[in-house]
Amino acid sequence: MARKTLKVECPCCRATLQIDAASGKILFSEEPKQQKNFSFDSQLEQIRKQKEQADHLFDKAFRDEAERRKLLERKFEEAQKRAREEKDVIPPRKPLDLD
Repeated sequence: MARKTLKVECPCCRATLQIDAASGKILFSEEPKQQKNFSFDSQLEQIRKQKEQADHLFDKAFRDEAERRKLLERKFEEAQKRAREEKDVIPPRKPLDLD
């Protein structure tokens, strides 16, 4: 008696699977054949798109860093302003005063 096998194509990767109907185990899998669509123009366009995306990400990171720097400067100025306004602060001890 011959075992019954099922041929199934994966919807995600298009691989062909041979499955044993009785046990449900995969007997054989075959990867799909890749289409060789290597035109110079399509590859060049893909590289241009990647470069545009990298430039966009770099510009965004540069703007974010500038904003972060401005925020830190504002916080520092506010801390200096508060330090000048506080008059109840005890000056720090000097090491020679401890003798």
